[in-house]
Amino acid sequence: MNTADKCSKNTDFDPDAKEQQLRSESEQWDTSQPEDAKPDDIPNIDLEAYFTTGSDEDLTAAAEQLRVACEETGFFSITGHQVSSDDINDTFEQVRQFHALPIERKSQILMDRPDWPVGGMGYLPLKNRKLPARKTGNVNEAFIIKCDDTLGMEDNQWPDAAWLPEFRMQVEHYAHQMEALGTRHFANNNTGSESRYSIPFFFNANPHHVMSCIPSCCSDDNPARYPPISYARSQGVVQGE
Repeated sequence: MNTADKCSKNTDFDPDAKEQQLRSESEQWDTSQPEDAKPDDIPNIDLEAYFTTGSDEDLTAAAEQLRVACEETGFFSITGHQVSSDDINDTFEQVRQFHALPIERKSQILMDRPDWPVGGMGYLPLKNRKLPARKTGNVNEAFIIKCDDTLGMEDNQWPDAAWLPEFRMQVEHYAHQMEALGTRHFANNNTGSESRYSIPFFFNANPHHVMSCIPSCCSDDNPARYPPISYARSQGVVQGE
C-alpha cells in the first residue's frame, strides 16, 4: 500500500453526522459577552503595489500576506483591488432596490421552486432555513446567484426587467470583476434604522475535484481523519441540498 492509499483509507466518514456534530458544538458557544473587534483582528492585504507594478516581487509579497491571513486568522480584507467605488455603490443600490420590491414579486423567483430546473439559486425570504441548513429560520433575506463549470449567468433566476431594468446588467458586471479579482466578501454595518446589505462573492474550488489529505500529513500512525470528498458533496450537506 502506497502513501496515498494510506491517507485515503478512512471510509467511515459521514458528512451528515459531521454537520450535526458541528452544529451541536456551535449551539454550546457562549455568545453572551461579545467583544468588539480590535484594529488588527482582521488582517488587511493591500494589492495596490502589485496592480501598479505587476512585478513578481509584489505578487509574492501579497501571496505571503494571504498565506499568513488564511493560516492564522481565516478572514481578511482587501484594499487596492482596483474595483471602483462607483461600481460597488451601484451594485449596492441595485441590491437595495431588489429588496425593496413587494414580497409578491420577489417570491416569483423563489429558490428551489418546483418549476425552476436548477436548485440553490434565487430569492430566499425571511425565516428561511438554508445557507446553512438550520432548525431556526434566518433573520435575513437573500438573493443567490450560482455559477460553476456547468452553470452560467443565464441559468440563474432574475427579477423581471420591468421591475429592475439595470439589476442583472450591474450584478453581472460586478460578478465578473469579482471573478477577475478572485478570495472579496464584505458588508456595510447597520447604522440606526437603516437596513444592512452585503454582496459577497464566493470564489470556490472546482466543485467536482476530490480533495484528500496531503500525503506528508498522514501515515500509518497518523491516518487521515476524513476520506476524500469533493467541494460539491460537502457543500450539499452544509446547505441542505
